[in-house]
Amino acid sequence: MMKTRQRKSFKRSAWGRFYQSQGWARARTSSNHCGPASIAMVLNLIQKKGNQKKDALSMQQVKDGVRLHAWERIPEWVPGIGGATAPWGMVRLFNHWSKQLKLGWSAERISHAIPELIFEQLEQGNQLSALRLWENSGAHWSNLLHVSPRRRTVYLLDPDPALERTPNEKKVRAVPWQEFLADWGRQPWWARLLGLKNELILYRQEKVHTP
Repeated sequence: MMKTRQRKSFKRSAWGRFYQSQGWARARTSSNHCGPASIAMVLNLIQKKGNQKKDALSMQQVKDGVRLHAWERIPEWVPGIGGATAPWGMVRLFNHWSKQLKLGWSAERISHAIPELIFEQLEQGNQLSALRLWENSGAHWSNLLHVSPRRRTVYLLDPDPALERTPNEKKVRAVPWQEFLADWGRQPWWARLLGLKNELILYRQEKVHTP
């Protein structure tokens, strides 16, 4: 079995300041903009990593800055699921913004991923978004930050608007590892139809080719 190491320190409050809300569609009903919100958080994390003196991007800027096709993001007017972003839409959205900001990072979709990949990529300092699917239908993008020793808890930078008024530490959601795995691996009929299972978006620096 692959041995995994964890990041030396993990302070939830330090990561929580990058939180972005996906917003409300109407009273107490969240919007379906978890995809653009997750990407906004990743872009801002990368800019901070690179000490880039640029203004933080908002979910709204990221969402409205690229016109995705209907198969990449479901049109807003579709009842219930309007605004939801597909994995391939997440990739195009991030890569557009990375190019605009000259970040030198790129995104790729990894489907049917295995848990060991999560540990490997976090250890390498890369960023990950995961698609969790709910038992009562629906799906949700959030960013993976850290998995605790002995794999008991996963820490997520989650765009859930219910976290808007919480302290930074609480904006990083702690989820039991086994619960995360159950949500991440769930495959209702519509997910099977679309070929969605154990979906990750992997963000990493592009390799510089030297002659």
